[in-house]
Amino acid sequence: KVTYNEEGSIIKVQKYLKNVRIPIDIQKQVSEKYGDWLIVQTKYNVSYEVGNDVEKSYVLTLKNESGKKKIRMKV
Repeated sequence: KVTYNEEGSIIKVQKYLKNVRIPIDIQKQVSEKYGDWLIVQTKYNVSYEVGNDVEKSYVLTLKNESGKKKIRMKV
């Protein structure tokens, strides 16, 4: 998704990707913190707005015997 101002210049960009492979360091962090949970879905979000830093994050859906939960890991 791209947002333009009235002059036609880009002011904001958002990109979402589903079911992407996550980096090993993030896999390790999830494993250490949520040992008995499995990653069942991944989303990668990138957002940029003029004047701000690029924001990158993974939204992970985790599942175990007790249910599901979503977590966000910023990169």
